Amino acid sequence: MTQSLNTVPLQFAYRLLMFDYTGHDRVKLWMQQLPSELPVELPLIEQSQLIASLQQRQTFTILIQAPLNPLIIRNWYSNHLRIQGWLQWQSEETIVDLRDFHIFGSQLYGHGYGSNSLLVFRYYPKSIWLTLQTYPSVENVTFVKLKLSARNMSTLPSEKEWERNTLNLLPLPQLAPPPSTDIKKLRAGGSNKEWNSEAQVQTLLNELDLLTHYEEQLVQSSWTKQLSDVQDGLLWSVWNLHDRNNQTWQLVLSFIADTNKPNHYAASLRLLNLDDFEYILPPATIDVVSPTESIPEEVLWHFLSDDFSSRNSKQLWVGQLPPTLPNSLNFPEQTEVLGSLVEENQQIDLFLRVSLPSKQICELLIKQLVDFGWQQWTGPTDFEGPGFVTSILPRVTQCSLLHPTDGSQCIVICNSVTLNCTDVTIRWLPSVGQPGAPPGESNRSRLQGELVRKSIPTLALADQTEVIRRTIQTGDRFMFSAYLITSLSIEVLVNHYQTEMRQAGWQQQVMSQVENCHLSLWSFIDEQRQLWQGVLYFLAVPNKTTQFTGLLRIEPLNYK
Repeated sequence: MTQSLNTVPLQFAYRLLMFDYTGHDRVKLWMQQLPSELPVELPLIEQSQLIASLQQRQTFTILIQAPLNPLIIRNWYSNHLRIQGWLQWQSEETIVDLRDFHIFGSQLYGHGYGSNSLLVFRYYPKSIWLTLQTYPSVENVTFVKLKLSARNMSTLPSEKEWERNTLNLLPLPQLAPPPSTDIKKLRAGGSNKEWNSEAQVQTLLNELDLLTHYEEQLVQSSWTKQLSDVQDGLLWSVWNLHDRNNQTWQLVLSFIADTNKPNHYAASLRLLNLDDFEYILPPATIDVVSPTESIPEEVLWHFLSDDFSSRNSKQLWVGQLPPTLPNSLNFPEQTEVLGSLVEENQQIDLFLRVSLPSKQICELLIKQLVDFGWQQWTGPTDFEGPGFVTSILPRVTQCSLLHPTDGSQCIVICNSVTLNCTDVTIRWLPSVGQPGAPPGESNRSRLQGELVRKSIPTLALADQTEVIRRTIQTGDRFMFSAYLITSLSIEVLVNHYQTEMRQAGWQQQVMSQVENCHLSLWSFIDEQRQLWQGVLYFLAVPNKTTQFTGLLRIEPLNYK
């Protein structure tokens, strides 16, 4: 421990440390130990040494030192406290841009993460605040001040605002890069269900040490390793975590060596909420409401109305369609018309139950509307690709269409009641502006042309396999993710998709398969002699022998 040659009389120290002049009996000091009674258990980072602790009424200050980089310490506390249920705040002064909030943080401090700036946490079950401040010394030792307080900090936002903060929505680990490593951040983004981060890494570490450096921090952040492999310039590992809300997360960390630049790697982290698998998968059965059950219409209107007066502006048809519709749609014979509602502004809602899979009825309705001249705006534009061909739509699918002549809108919502039963809502909305092409129409047409030109593969369904497309992300690279349910072995499943890639003209460069997980690296040269790289992986869901997550990522190399 670093020692000072000078000392300060304790009586004088108490006078300096007191909040007010009520006496030093309200100030307690411990040397090289924690206070006797802390309001909440406080973790101490490994290799740290206690210097002293101070209690001033309900405020506790703990001083420690550790032979670690300040960024390592700050990330360690961010990861540990958030997993234990603490919420972390980013104020306007310390906010980190979402593009920079990922594991591949720069060695240099910036964006409010200066070496002595405050990190602020709150533990709502006990209304406890914690601030953390670090200060590096010239002796490669970092001093850390941890301050616990039960005082009310009314200037900070409410609990819900804290919970909506990206830091607290996801168990996204904050990991520090190795020494003598240059990080160039490329992109990061996602939602409260998934996250993707990518960067370029230049390091003097060998492949194994590079992967090990990050894996050690994941272990310290309470992640459990499912598998890991290093071969032929492909480094990857798969991790799982059960968070404080009993949600299960999957994390994939990978580094792909640049064959043209020694010591350069394309780094990627993907975080996925596996419980979302169960949420978007339609159930096999449901509790059926008897058709003889009903409620008085007057009661229904009271529920629907905000001010008990809207009934006069709406018309309700029970078990039938309204007299007129904007388009005469043909419904399959498996359709039951539950009813319809017409509002004063000419908004029309149809409510149907169709004994067909969501994908089948959604395709049928969209095709009819397009034949009537409607143009699709949002929703599943192509069920057959590119990327993974879909066999099952997510539990809820919404598609919006615009009419090019009058600007009116049609929305089709398909809610999978079961795998073979769908609740359908069709809503026609009158025009609210000048008619015109759907927003993004030119971009979508341009995108479709790009997809064809770049020969992004369409991966057909394998036998005995169902595929639910999760997300599609586009830009200067394309990423297709999916959930798969299959009775095939991992070997047969992988062989099918490898064949699909080869038939599309792609060549496999590297393959790694460990247990029930597969990752492979692919290349493709298009007609313009542009080189493209593809990453394909299938990862088994823990304790679910028939469920896999799948990802296909396509991007240009040295694009000009």
